[in-house]
Order: sequence, then C-alpha cells, then structure tokens
Amino acid sequence: TCGVAMYVCAAKAVNNAGNLPAQSAGAVRSVRGVHNAATSSINGTIQAASADLAAIAMSNSGDKTFTNSGKIVGKMDFGSGDNTINLNAGTVDGDILASGGANHLTATGGSVHTGNVVLAGDKNNTVTVTDAATLGDLTMGDGDNSLTAIAGAVLGASTLGAGDNTIVLTNATTGTVTAGDGNNSLTASGTTASGAMTFGNGDNQLAL
Repeated sequence: TCGVAMYVCAAKAVNNAGNLPAQSAGAVRSVRGVHNAATSSINGTIQAASADLAAIAMSNSGDKTFTNSGKIVGKMDFGSGDNTINLNAGTVDGDILASGGANHLTATGGSVHTGNVVLAGDKNNTVTVTDAATLGDLTMGDGDNSLTAIAGAVLGASTLGAGDNTIVLTNATTGTVTAGDGNNSLTASGTTASGAMTFGNGDNQLAL
C-alpha cells in the first residue's frame, strides 16, 4: 500500500494523459515515480491523497524538463540537476522542490499553483510568471537569481537569498518581496501591487 500508481525506471521521456490517483492515504512514495527520464509531461491528472503527500518524483541527478498542462495534487520533487519546469496551463496543488541546480521555472497560460516553490542551492535560478498565471510562495537560494512577474501575474511572498538578484514586476500582484545581501535590482511598473519590500546589505537599485 505504498500508493504508487506508476513507477518508470528506464524510459527517457514520459507523458501522462490519463488519470493516476493514489492508492493509499498513507502514501510514502510518489504517485508517479520517474527516476531516469530527462523529459516528463502531464496532460491528465496526477492525484495524491492530499496536497501534503508526494505526487511526482524525478530523482535523476541530470538535467530534466517537466511540463504540466493538466491537474496535479501533491508535492513535486525534481532533485538536483538543472531543471526546467513549465507550468503551461492547468493546476498544481502542492509544493514544488528542486535543489542544487540552476533551475528555470515558467508559469503561464493562466496556470494556477497553490503551495510553496523552493529552488535551493547557490546556483542561478530563474522564475517567470506571466499571462495571468498564479504562483504560490517562492524561495530561491543564494545565487544570482532572476524573478519576473508580468502581464497579470499573481505571486505569493518571494524570498531571494544572498546574491545579485534581479526582480522585474510589471502589471503584477505580489506578496512581500525579500532579498538577502547582494547587489539587488528591482523594477516595478504599470499597475503592480506588492506587499512590503525588504533588501539586505549591498548596492541595491530600486525603480518604482
């Protein structure tokens, strides 16, 4: 009763267009385990018993590309590597985790994410939220990170670590914005609405 609906070990590309529900409310493994694939996409439904349980695990330590335009309930863990995460449409209810790599996350097409996004480590991470997409609370590590929220984007609280961070907000709605020590740059324009902004020590540049 480990709750695994699909476990794929050898395939390099995996697409799901059907419905994969969890088999157990006490799942300790993911609903879909894809452990060697470099490319994975969801057009259907991946559903853990709750948003707090694992839905997708891609433990391959190499670079991976993931695309969602369906429905996901549960956590997603992409492990290490330089990951490209595309939320093109659809919904994600659960945390998104990636550690150690230079990750790129794009939310577009009116996609809706509820939960936390944690891109850990000290490499440069890039997050873009556009086209009326919604992304939950965001934490980025200690690299030179880039955060762009434009074109009707809705973003939760954002915390960027120590590094030379670049933040662009245009016609967006965001929660609080916090950046650590470093030479941070923030540009806000249009009808942007934001919570409190806090920056650490460094040559910080703000254009409002």
